[in-house]
Amino acid sequence: MNYKKESELITIKDYGYGFNSLGELRQLDGKKEKYSYDQLRLLLSPTDRSYQCRTSVWGPERIRQNFEKAMKKYVKDYVIEKFKYTKLPVPEGSWEKTGTYALASHKYFLKDTLLVFVTIDSAIWDDWLLSQNLYKYSMIPYFQHAKDRGYGVVSMQMWKHWYNWNDYSHRVLTGQEYAEYVWDHYISKSQASAIVIIGHSGASEEVTEMAVKKKEDFKRRVKAVALLGGSPCSYRNKNPKFPKYYARVTKHWKCDKSLSLGVPLEDDTEKTGINTVSAGTNNYREAPHLCMEAALKFIDKKLKKFYETQPKTHKVLLPKPTQVNSRPRKKCNYTDDAYEDLKDQLDYMDHQYEDEL
Repeated sequence: MNYKKESELITIKDYGYGFNSLGELRQLDGKKEKYSYDQLRLLLSPTDRSYQCRTSVWGPERIRQNFEKAMKKYVKDYVIEKFKYTKLPVPEGSWEKTGTYALASHKYFLKDTLLVFVTIDSAIWDDWLLSQNLYKYSMIPYFQHAKDRGYGVVSMQMWKHWYNWNDYSHRVLTGQEYAEYVWDHYISKSQASAIVIIGHSGASEEVTEMAVKKKEDFKRRVKAVALLGGSPCSYRNKNPKFPKYYARVTKHWKCDKSLSLGVPLEDDTEKTGINTVSAGTNNYREAPHLCMEAALKFIDKKLKKFYETQPKTHKVLLPKPTQVNSRPRKKCNYTDDAYEDLKDQLDYMDHQYEDEL
């Protein structure tokens, strides 16, 4: 068998695996077995420390973590290639080794509707379950929906910041600071007249924080907020009084296995003021997949109501022209009559421009 060093196992193809058209993880040689610790260990040389340690975290656990890292890389590369997404540096001017980023669709800032994801990872709902199905536990179906609708997309990764676990002095952004930075430097500068937000799990707390800190922009442009799993309440404030402008555009799918999907939770709705229904599961990792259709219908309904009162296309006034003709012309001497005619023409154009305003 051709053994490999651990440093050579970077992509899932290096491990001998790939995703089929149904999003299932399968071996590339045609076998249908799912990956396991023992199968992955066989790729490594018997002299490798990860191979020898069977019970230590440096053994199978380390192999599993490296393989999950390779799967996440596959999803990010797939999204960037298929949907032509780009990485917005956070902070600006940084690159991946000196900062973090948010994923964004091409020319997101020119779209009339902007879909913002506030999640743990910018392309994956949960890396633990990603090996079970690519489309269930990644955000690819949501990105496809946004593309079909013509929305711009900005996807945050709340808990993937510039952070060195061995050196706490290198931590520069908390989740709250990261969200504020992306909003101030990218979202607030977009031309979107309508912003819709999807929050997942613990990252939903940061949506509430942004609703308070970015109050004016939030009230003016945010038309729908869908919270999937988790809790809208911040750990800093377990019993908040949500602002009315936030509660009226928000719907929360709460993890609750005892009830079917979409069943109203009246106690939670009365307590928070937010329309709360059951997610049909008590596992927050399953919520985005199970609630996808309902959440997207909720967003479409809110946007339809908004655009019925305000058309999606707006007339854009061009800047006031500074000269009649931009092409260079030869200098000439005007007679008094010619000068007056030109002056009258310019005055007429000024009146037309003022009437348009």
